Order: sequence, then structure tokens, then C-alpha cells
Amino acid sequence: MPPPPAVDDTTAREDKLDPATLRADTARGDTAENGSDDATRIDPDAGDAARAAASSGRHAPTGSVRAIASLPRKRGLGGDIHYVATVLFGVTRSRRELARLEAQLTAQRGKRRKRLTEIAARVLTDDDQRMPGVAEARDRLGDIEEESARQAGQGAAAEAEADAARRDHEAETKRLTAEIAAIEAELAELAQKLAPLEREAQAARKKATELKITLERIAAKIASTEASLVTVKGARSDRATVEAELATLRADRVAVQRDEPVIAAELDGLMPRIAELEARRTAARTRLEATRTALTAEGEHLTERLGVVGAHQKVIDRALAASQIARENALADLGDRLVLDRPRSLSRDLNDIEAIDVDIAGDERRVMELHEVLGSIDRGALTRGIVVLSLAVVAVAALAIWLLILR
Repeated sequence: MPPPPAVDDTTAREDKLDPATLRADTARGDTAENGSDDATRIDPDAGDAARAAASSGRHAPTGSVRAIASLPRKRGLGGDIHYVATVLFGVTRSRRELARLEAQLTAQRGKRRKRLTEIAARVLTDDDQRMPGVAEARDRLGDIEEESARQAGQGAAAEAEADAARRDHEAETKRLTAEIAAIEAELAELAQKLAPLEREAQAARKKATELKITLERIAAKIASTEASLVTVKGARSDRATVEAELATLRADRVAVQRDEPVIAAELDGLMPRIAELEARRTAARTRLEATRTALTAEGEHLTERLGVVGAHQKVIDRALAASQIARENALADLGDRLVLDRPRSLSRDLNDIEAIDVDIAGDERRVMELHEVLGSIDRGALTRGIVVLSLAVVAVAALAIWLLILR
């Protein structure tokens, strides 16, 4: 039994083009003008082809020009009106199918690449393989792995540096926090010591103030009494009474003045102690402020160190990612070479790759056809159809309004 005739890929996928909605403008024009579609065939002279085949030992070349996919359009205003609906639904359908096919192509190409890398990796693990390109691929992958190991070492060093920075920061923060707590405790203790001394000093100052006021009052009375003594013109007894009162005031002044050295001595005993405690408190506050500043600076320093290490780590991560991509590219290149060389031991695996390639080729052809459909829109016919439809809508609306007016 003779083998079945080969089916051209265009014919095999014609069901996707939907002949009811898509057809070739070139074939349509040639058919309309010449009554046949032979213009799309390239038929060399049979005698020349036979002689060429006999001289070269190959079959005579034959081929056909693929019809460009487009949206169907009829002539006339009716065809233009119908073309508007054809474009509306055809473009929507084509774009939806195009998006689906592009996503499908991406998945198929990823599947093919993964399959190629798996085959190449399996070949490389067999040291007995002597296929072309395997030795070069081993050397290339060896260099890539060496570079990846070096970068991984740098990454580990960067991570260790980051850990050391965190440990140093934690230890320094703990130390500074403990120092801040000790200074705050010292300040609280100084405040407790200062409180009673300041109360005593305040009481002594109050006594000194009251003493001064009392002395001033006694001095004023003495002055007024002495003045009254000069102006007394009465009996001798009255003068004696004034002098007695004056003597009493002077005695009171002396008695009050005896308390002044005591108060001064009390203040002299309190003020140095208060000054010492105040100086210690001021120094403690200065140290507290400096420690808090150092704690803030330590946090900023850690941020800077981690930022430097992080930037270095990003560079290393990018280099590792590039090495991984280079490794996958090397495996994929080896897989492509194996596909071309087709070693017999890998025929089953390579058949799977060929099946994927057939699917990819079919989808790519369909994507090309859909792009041709989207790019083949006759804007003139579309514009005429829209204008005719608009005029028809306006005419129907005007007729409806006129009928309503007549009623």
C-alpha cells in the first residue's frame, strides 16, 4: 500500500484559521481576476527540474507561497457593513487566542529548555560519554562551578561579617545600657542625698532672712526712739522711760545678732556638701548624655556596617544568579548540540524534544497568522461601514421622531 500523501502544515492547521472568517487576500484577488488560484504556485519547468535533479542527485525543488491570513470582506456597501461586525468579533477573538498562545509558547519553551538541561546533565554525569561537545561543556561547567564556589565563599564571609557586626552591636548595646542604668541609679542616689541638705539650707536661709528683717526692724525702732529722745520736753520720768526702751531695743539687737554667726556657720557647713553633690550630679548627667549619644551612634554604626555588607551580599547574589544562568545556558547549549548530532543512545529523549519543537513551531505559525490577521484590517472599508451604519441609525432615529410628531 502506498504511503498516505504528506499533509502540508498550512492545511493541517486550517481549522484554526476558520475559513469561514479568514481567507487570503492574494488568493481572492487572483481568483476574481483570473478565475484560478494558480498564481500562488511556483512550478519550475519539468524538464529543467528533471535535469537538475539528475545532475545533483536530489529531488527537484517545489514549493508554494503561503496565503496571508486576513479577515474576509465582501464588496459593496453591504460588505462594508458586514465587515464592521467581522472586524469587531474577529479582532477580539484573535487577540484572546494570541494571548493564550503566547502564554502557551512561554510554557513550552521553558519545558523544552528544562528537558534539554536534564538530558545534558545526565550526559555529563556519565564519564564514559565521548560525544562531541561533552568535553568542552565539562570544562565550561567546571569554570562556572569554580566561580560559583568562590562567590559562595564570599557570600559566607559576608554573612559571617554581618553576624559579627550584630554580635558586636549587641555586646556594646548591652554595655551602654548597663552604664546608662548605673548612671541613672547614681543620679537617683545623689538626688536623695541632696534633698535633705537642700531643705536644711533652705531653712537656714529662711532663718537668715528673718534675722535680717528682725535686725532691720530693731534698727528702725532704735532710730525712732533716739529721735523721740531728742524731742522729749516733758518730765524727767518720761525721758528715763524712753532711755529704758532704747536700752531694751539695743539689748534685743545684741541678742538677735548672737544668732547670726550660728546661722552662718550652719550654711557654711551645708553649702560645700551641697556644692559637691551638685558637681557630682552635673558630671553624672554629662556622662549620661554622652552614653546615650554613644548608644545612638552604635545603632547607626551597625546600620552602616550592615548596609555595606548587604550591598556586598547583593553583588554576590547577582553574581551567583548569573553563574546559575550561565550553568543553565551551558547545559542548554550542550542539549541543543545533542539534538543536532542525534546520538543513538539518546534517541528516545530527543524524540520528546522533537515533539515539543513541533508543538512550538505550530503555535509560532499560528501566532504569525494572528498577527497577520490583526495587521490586515482594511481601514477604508471599516470607516465606510461605520459611516453607513451611523447614517442608518440617524435615519431610523429621524424617522421615529417624525412618526411621533405625526401622531
